[in-house]
Amino acid sequence: MNSIEPFLQLISGSLTANGYVIQTRPVLEGVRGVLYARSPQPYSLLITKIIDHFLFLSWDDKLFGRQDQLIVTYKSFNRYVNRQFTIPHWMRMTIPNMALIVLSESGFDEDTLKFAQSTFMVPFKGGEVGQFFLIDLKEKSTICHRAYAYKQYGAAPLYHTQNFLLSIINGCLQNLNSE
Repeated sequence: MNSIEPFLQLISGSLTANGYVIQTRPVLEGVRGVLYARSPQPYSLLITKIIDHFLFLSWDDKLFGRQDQLIVTYKSFNRYVNRQFTIPHWMRMTIPNMALIVLSESGFDEDTLKFAQSTFMVPFKGGEVGQFFLIDLKEKSTICHRAYAYKQYGAAPLYHTQNFLLSIINGCLQNLNSE
C-alpha cells in the first residue's frame, strides 16, 4: 500500500495552514523531490532571521535507499537554496534553515539512521544550518538529530525546526490511516 501520497497530502495541508509556500514534484538542482516547502518570509529567532527550506524525498524511489545519495542530494539542495542569497555566508543576517526530509515505506538501514541522528550541517563559514529527518511511514516513526549535553554552534534554528516539524509530522503520521 502506498502511504507516501496520503502523507504528502496531510503534510502539505499542515504546512500550507502554517503559511508555507508549497511546490509539488519540484526539480531543484537536478534533484527530483516529492514536495518542497519554504517559509513565506524570514522570521526572527534570537538575534537573526531565519527562512525555512524543507525538501521531501522518497528513499525507496529517488534515493534508491543509499546513504551516499542522501549526502549528494543534500549538497545539491544546499546549492539551490544558497543561490537565493546574494550576501556572503559570514555576513548574513538572514540565514537559510534547510531540512532534507526523507520518506520510506520500507525503513532505513542502521548506518543511515545513525547518520541522521548524529549529523547536522553548520558550515565553518556560518550563514546556514541544515539537518536530516528520516520518516518511516510503515512504523510511523521519525529519526533526526537530537540535542546533546554540550552546547552546539547553530543549534537554535535546528531545534526550533525539530519542534515545529516533529509536531506536524507526528500529527500527520497519526492521521495517516484515518484518511
